[in-house]
Amino acid sequence: MLPYKIGNNQFSTNPSSLITNIKTYLCRHMGQYSIGDALKLLMEKNGWKPKAVELRLRDEWEQIAGKTIAKYTRNLYLSGATLTIYTDVAALKQELLLAKPQLAATINEYFGEEVVREINIK
Repeated sequence: MLPYKIGNNQFSTNPSSLITNIKTYLCRHMGQYSIGDALKLLMEKNGWKPKAVELRLRDEWEQIAGKTIAKYTRNLYLSGATLTIYTDVAALKQELLLAKPQLAATINEYFGEEVVREINIK
């Protein structure tokens, strides 16, 4: 297994030892960071944040966009700050095209930070 790196610390990727090592790493730095801040830092340093945002966006899409839009969208992909929304419903495509700025603002407000700058509808 390839080693896993947090900062200058290198860990085995064995799942059980990886969890133990991450817990140890976080405990060592607890005086400096809250658990939430330590996890944010861990995600940012290791490039996990964009994928975590995309997964959360998919999971919480109905709460963000509403039941009707969620029902008729097939998939969502977030690449950098560009969100691609897939739908087969022509009327919804048109509605989403017109509402792109408002939808981006709603998503960013929901996350409390700018995660979407551009939206593509396909």
